[in-house]
Amino acid sequence: MEWADKWGFKILVEKSKYVIFTNKRKTENQGLCLYGKPLERLKEFKFLGVHFDERVTWRSHIEKTVKKCEKVINVMCCLAGSTFVHGEQTEAHR
Repeated sequence: MEWADKWGFKILVEKSKYVIFTNKRKTENQGLCLYGKPLERLKEFKFLGVHFDERVTWRSHIEKTVKKCEKVINVMCCLAGSTFVHGEQTEAHR
């Protein structure tokens, strides 16, 4: 933390978290500390709209992106007067 102190930065422990990127199935809890306080370990996090997971499989990002797109498509179908069911578009009953 010498660098942060030298340049006048204060890093908030409450907002600081960490992820260990690895291909291993199990990893040891490293127990990282900042200013003598333990940091929370995450399995995944979002940065600039991209979801990263500890195994860098992109599964989390893809699943969340697909879910978000499905919501948008359903709203657009409701506005257009049709429904979207399991990959097929049908006309709504009026």
